[in-house]
Amino acid sequence: MILEEEGLYVPTLGRRVKGIVPLEMALCLKVFIQSKYFTLKELNRSIKEFPYKWSDKADAPQLVAVNFAARKSVGGNGHENWT
Repeated sequence: MILEEEGLYVPTLGRRVKGIVPLEMALCLKVFIQSKYFTLKELNRSIKEFPYKWSDKADAPQLVAVNFAARKSVGGNGHENWT
């Protein structure tokens, strides 16, 4: 969506969830892991063992890849990143 009178580009929610959100999550997770708040192994275990219910089971987040910081993305699709 473009705000013509101001010449600003405002990404739609879909674009944010597919592009900006995975990047921001990767940057935050990198800092949290470097600061030793938790490890990548602990995070992935929490994602895997969380008791998802109903439709959340189908759209549960993917495990975070070891190279997420280099890729600058946690991956996942829009539904997974929305929850």
